[in-house]
Amino acid sequence: MEAQSQPPRITWASVFRQTPPRPVADGEALVIPGEKLSRLYYLERGRLRCSVVSEGGMTKTVLYYWPGDICGETHIFDPARTVPLLITSSGPSTVRSLGLPEARRIMAMNPRLAEELMASLSRKTLAMVEHIRQLRFLPVEARVAEFLHVMYTRVGCTSGDLHLTHEEIADYVGAHRVSVTEALRRIELAGAIQTGRGRIAVRDPGELQRAAGR
Repeated sequence: MEAQSQPPRITWASVFRQTPPRPVADGEALVIPGEKLSRLYYLERGRLRCSVVSEGGMTKTVLYYWPGDICGETHIFDPARTVPLLITSSGPSTVRSLGLPEARRIMAMNPRLAEELMASLSRKTLAMVEHIRQLRFLPVEARVAEFLHVMYTRVGCTSGDLHLTHEEIADYVGAHRVSVTEALRRIELAGAIQTGRGRIAVRDPGELQRAAGR
């Protein structure tokens, strides 16, 4: 008697693959402050920047979304809550999405999907805790090196080139642009990177790790 094959496991990735892709232009907002999300998003390509927004309209980046990440999980569990977050595309991106009622229906039929969402929220919480630790305890040069190393690991490990501006780095590491420029100069003198206009090439990942204090 032949063993019956197991049905493929349903994941959020497989669910979202059934929805149409949506291109998101560089700088385009996916979520605006105070908005009650009506959809659950899945990042298929590119990266998204998540920023907190002050009452005066100032923004500070606290988190990046990478391919495979889900955006909007909190509204699945707490649909009435709004948060002062701005989520924009950092470069061209592609997302897929589901309406929250449909996402809840699918999740009710497949409880493991709820575990996936909780794991996603846990990863983001830990990432923000780590970000706060760096802001509180690491000097600017180490924060810049750590940010570059994460970006290199995520998107630049093939070519070594990172398309980043000094302003973007300063925003994430919580430092003035002048301090970031000086930190980049020291990291470059150590042989870890080579800087250009709007581009940073990682030349020695090990040296970059050392600059980050790893």
